[in-house]
Amino acid sequence: MPLSVREAAPNFGLIDPVFLPPFSQVTGGRMAALQTEEVYDDISGSVLRALSGFLMSVALIVPLGLGAGWCARLGNLLNQFTEMCQNTASLAVMPVFILFLDIRELSRSRCDI
Repeated sequence: MPLSVREAAPNFGLIDPVFLPPFSQVTGGRMAALQTEEVYDDISGSVLRALSGFLMSVALIVPLGLGAGWCARLGNLLNQFTEMCQNTASLAVMPVFILFLDIRELSRSRCDI
């Protein structure tokens, strides 16, 4: 969608600005957010969580992969487990993960509802 249409459609009432705000409003909001320190705290927290999850998964999966490549019995065992996991819907398992992994992090939403 060209920027001119993105700017004009909400201003002329063709599209509800709640669903597609004018581009100038989005850019102004982005610039205002970048001037506060709060956005950098949010970004650093997200990067820290993503990086720690990646590093934990690498620390666990790389040795398992190397072990599966060297030991056929471990490879067969892990293959059976992965085949079982492929047939399970991820949304069905999510509450079980939340229950057993004790995820306590609250939502980061800043809405005042």
